[in-house]
Amino acid sequence: MGGGAVSCIKETLSFLNRHNLPFICTKNAYGYIPNNTPHYHGMGGINGNPRANYLLQHAETLVVLGSRLATPFTGYNKEDFARNAKNIYIVDIDSYVIK
Repeated sequence: MGGGAVSCIKETLSFLNRHNLPFICTKNAYGYIPNNTPHYHGMGGINGNPRANYLLQHAETLVVLGSRLATPFTGYNKEDFARNAKNIYIVDIDSYVIK
């Protein structure tokens, strides 16, 4: 979950929790999600925590909500980003970008 998703964070968290989906966040969304949120594993990326990055690298399917996947999140070698993912879906929900 990226910073573009913070405008609809209640709905997003409700959906993720209802479906028991594990998720992580980018630096721009960090702080908007309480650490005790079920299925939340922290911030991923270069400055992220190991558990979040492990989940990111071993996910079969990756759904990106409100993030442009900037280099601080993906790392400099883009080929190594989410290397086990068979599908990556990017949903841009930032109203500023969509306009």
